[in-house]
Amino acid sequence: MEERNELYFKLVQNALFVNGAGNPPAALVLLEEALRLEPRLALAATVKRQIESSLLTWMSEQRVRTLTKAVEDALQCERAGDAERARHLVQGVLALDPTHAEARGIQDRLSRHASAA
Repeated sequence: MEERNELYFKLVQNALFVNGAGNPPAALVLLEEALRLEPRLALAATVKRQIESSLLTWMSEQRVRTLTKAVEDALQCERAGDAERARHLVQGVLALDPTHAEARGIQDRLSRHASAA
């Protein structure tokens, strides 16, 4: 029983570390394992609720970072003359956010260059 408790607290500790390092989904997996191991102990459930309450914000921030990176990559491709790759990246951004102004601007420039060629 003592080994189970030790493993339980190690899982919770690792979940807190992983969450602090910016990976709440992985932290939730560890907490689920802790809860399977010792469902009667409240610590894992409490930490899990705290992480879940901030998960939507984390997901939104991840989405913004992903879109920003894709737009930056599209700009680099556009500058390098790789219109095909730039177009592909912009289409991906616009599929997730049809109103993304910077992606629309790149798309418009790519279309003008294609019509001029």
